[in-house]
Amino acid sequence: MLLIAWSLFVSFQAVYPERAPIRTNPSYWGLPYTSISFPSASGGVKLAGWWVPASGATMTVVLAHGYTANREEDWIPGFAVTDLLHEMGTNVLLFDFRGEGASKGHLVTIGAKEQWDVVGAARKASLEAPGLPVAVWGFSMGASAAILAAEDDPSIRAVVADSPYANLGPYLWKNLPEWTGLPAIPFNWIILTIMPELTGADIGAADPISRVAALGKRPLLLVAGTKDKTIPMANARALYRAAARTDPNTRLWIVPQADHVQSFQLRPVAYANKLWALFHKIDPRLRHLAAPF
Repeated sequence: MLLIAWSLFVSFQAVYPERAPIRTNPSYWGLPYTSISFPSASGGVKLAGWWVPASGATMTVVLAHGYTANREEDWIPGFAVTDLLHEMGTNVLLFDFRGEGASKGHLVTIGAKEQWDVVGAARKASLEAPGLPVAVWGFSMGASAAILAAEDDPSIRAVVADSPYANLGPYLWKNLPEWTGLPAIPFNWIILTIMPELTGADIGAADPISRVAALGKRPLLLVAGTKDKTIPMANARALYRAAARTDPNTRLWIVPQADHVQSFQLRPVAYANKLWALFHKIDPRLRHLAAPF
């Protein structure tokens, strides 16, 4: 009974994480912005975000943060990423997933429902800048949600997925102890039985590896670090193998010594160049920064 009670407590914490508060805004980086809100594409959950326009922009990038983070994404850091994209000449839409930051909702489903939040953000981006191509750059949970969203919404023209999981169910079964600090036996089975009941979400539906081929020939950049124990790089490699069968525009970048979602911090110039190479495929007018930092 004690095992079940503790597993219920851990599961509750996982799907009702403490919200990371919004502490700053893009003006701290000298960036123009407006506060926005829009509905998720599923369930109508109201999501909060920022619209950062660029003068003469020729495309828009939606940023999708990781689990238990928010649109600021301090661990990346998010405003440095936004500033880079702004200098390239793209509009940027930053938002909080359901149940996180300043968005409505309470449950976090680690990608199962968040994919529809990304679709909602992409639709909002198209309303803010009609006619411009939209790409999504996601981190961790946001990376996997971005792949799933692109399958759901063909108007998403390109995806950058930094440290994604390949399939949520098997990923949690193998790596849950990294999250909980509890031994796999017997806690994995108990927690993974309880979690879907708490969320009402089908964990099996968060399976980018079975859906990544649906991106067709849309550009996809997968990024992973060799030191990542949170979502090991084997996930990105598996996604690359699945996508590359049908998509010649799929790229995989493994960054030596990078921990979870730390590739941008470790190799910012190389990352900027890879972004430009990917986004240039959908927007030839995008500015190439010779020295972005």
